[in-house]
Amino acid sequence: MADYRSRWQAKRRRRSQLRIAATVLIPLIAVAIWLGSRALAQSPTKQWVYAPFRGKTPHLVVDGTGVAVSSDDGTLRMLNLSAGQELWPLAWTNAQALGPAALDKYRLYIGSDDGYMRALSRRTGERIWEQETGGVVRARPHLSDGRLFVGSDNGYLYSFDADSGSLRWKLPVGAAVGAEVAVVGDVVVCGTVGGKIYGVSDSEGCAVWAVETAGAVLAPALATGPLVLVGCDDRRLYVIKAGSGQVLHKIPVEGLIRHKPVADSDAVYFCTTEGHVYAFRSDTWGPLWITRPAQDLTAGLAASEDSLFIGSSNGQVLQIRKSNGSVARSLDCAVAVTGGVDYAEGYLVAGLENGQVMAFAVQPLRNR
Repeated sequence: MADYRSRWQAKRRRRSQLRIAATVLIPLIAVAIWLGSRALAQSPTKQWVYAPFRGKTPHLVVDGTGVAVSSDDGTLRMLNLSAGQELWPLAWTNAQALGPAALDKYRLYIGSDDGYMRALSRRTGERIWEQETGGVVRARPHLSDGRLFVGSDNGYLYSFDADSGSLRWKLPVGAAVGAEVAVVGDVVVCGTVGGKIYGVSDSEGCAVWAVETAGAVLAPALATGPLVLVGCDDRRLYVIKAGSGQVLHKIPVEGLIRHKPVADSDAVYFCTTEGHVYAFRSDTWGPLWITRPAQDLTAGLAASEDSLFIGSSNGQVLQIRKSNGSVARSLDCAVAVTGGVDYAEGYLVAGLENGQVMAFAVQPLRNR
């Protein structure tokens, strides 16, 4: 009898333990399933791959509806952003390499190694105007209120009327201009490979100030409020008052700055070729965070509301949280990302070393 009672009590204990385990495990399993589906919903999905360039690195620019893709083989294509569908292709027999393009609602603007600036119809690719500069145009043109600004290897900065292509003025700056300029009001800020940063009056077409640096300027400039940010090969980011040319800060960095900074209402972000990414407050210019998510960064920066996107030589595009610099996701591209990255309307587009253009649909980060 005692043996029976002992077995019966043991059976009751096992049943009780199973009920407790079920009470705990079932909610945990449900939470795990929910978290997994949530992570899956947030994960970027590859939307399309476009591969016309046969090993030539593509240069790209993205806006709300389209992707303009140029290449070192002298070809230019306009793609639909959501599907990667080719809207039109174009090739110049007299241009072996095309620089990165600029877009507005109706036109595409692009320079080339034959020394010409051209404006094309965004819808058809038809040439609207062209102007010779006298030197290779490597930098992305900059559009501002119907004016087009671009530098050339012949040591001149040019201003064109964006609609007609007529030359507004040209200014000698002493050395090649290899990066996009920035515009703050009437002042055009231009860096040169000779190590100078110029402030140019657009209304007068003449330099109003100049800043000496200790290295070539090969990074695009960024205007943010009354300030302009210029990265230099002397391993500093220059923060300059555009109106006066006063240098407010020279921020030392690890590596070369070759990519355009980005800014939002609270912070400025920039990266170096050696893999460092920096975030600074835009009011006090104190550091928010510094991280090194990769050994070398080869493309970027692009930005969404909550993230930065940076391409690396190991075939990844890294999505980094603006809030703390942590890597939220890695987008696998399989080959080095050397042709730039750009973001618009929920799509991240990357240009790859093998000539491919790859697009991902990216959801906002839910946990910032």
